[in-house]
Amino acid sequence: MAAGVIAALALGGCAGAPREDAWPAPERGASSEVVGYLDGEPVLLEEVARYLRSRDPEAFSRNLDAFLLARLARAEGALLGVKVPAAALRQATARRIAEWEARVRAASRQQAGEEIAPELWLERVSGMSMARFREEVALHTEVELLEDRLIRFEQQSGSSVEVSLLVVEGGGEAEGIVARLRAGEPFAALAKEISLHESAREGGRIPDRLLAEDFSERVVREALFAATVRAGDTLGPFAAPSAKGEFQQVYRVEAVHAAAAGPYASIEEAIARELGNRPVSVAEYERWRRRILLRHGFALAPPPRESSGGSR
Repeated sequence: MAAGVIAALALGGCAGAPREDAWPAPERGASSEVVGYLDGEPVLLEEVARYLRSRDPEAFSRNLDAFLLARLARAEGALLGVKVPAAALRQATARRIAEWEARVRAASRQQAGEEIAPELWLERVSGMSMARFREEVALHTEVELLEDRLIRFEQQSGSSVEVSLLVVEGGGEAEGIVARLRAGEPFAALAKEISLHESAREGGRIPDRLLAEDFSERVVREALFAATVRAGDTLGPFAAPSAKGEFQQVYRVEAVHAAAAGPYASIEEAIARELGNRPVSVAEYERWRRRILLRHGFALAPPPRESSGGSR
């Protein structure tokens, strides 16, 4: 069985799946905003949103996700005192603009045989001025830098663990594996040999600090975050049922971190240094994304059906 199939068994990111609630349309408000007129009749924002959502739910969901996360990041940043230093924002924005300009020049040389000034290309393609484009890049960059700081602050302001993970199919083999590990067999070597989890190639090591909310199963959370847990402990096996069958998880605790005391300002410089040395990984971001959406109670409703009678 491919290791990637097992990746979602552990570190599922939420304690429970949100309900697929209905998507009620209010009688008044933003949904009733008029975005244009067709034959003298108003076209409402709600109608446009429902059309886009029914025609391309994946693209709609991605854009909605980005909007929600930006909104929640700003709200939590304001609440927790987490902010992006102006110098860091200027530097990151300038770097992204420079990278974009280099790509435009390279593409124009390849496609047109001559270099086109990025500001001219931008005007031709989108009708946007360079000044406006810089503002847009700065806005998106600020949100991403804020999210990075929120992710690392959340990891440090709450109790967290670092673990290695080994996953096997069925239940008969797991007890023997635990016995071998407790007898001194190296966890990393055994994980590389038999684990079905995608971390096997790294000896089972999960590289980030993990919070209790990052573990789907209550029994796993309670075991890993018990007061008696110490680095070096082997825990499990834990049952991990999935649509692909029954699996067993075995954990090795690599480190235990107590919650950091104090506000964000007290560890701001340390977090900035850590981000410079180790940027936020995709896995860290995805776990934070699930935590924050669950924490604020967001549930994605199923896409509405198209009202048209057929397809082209």
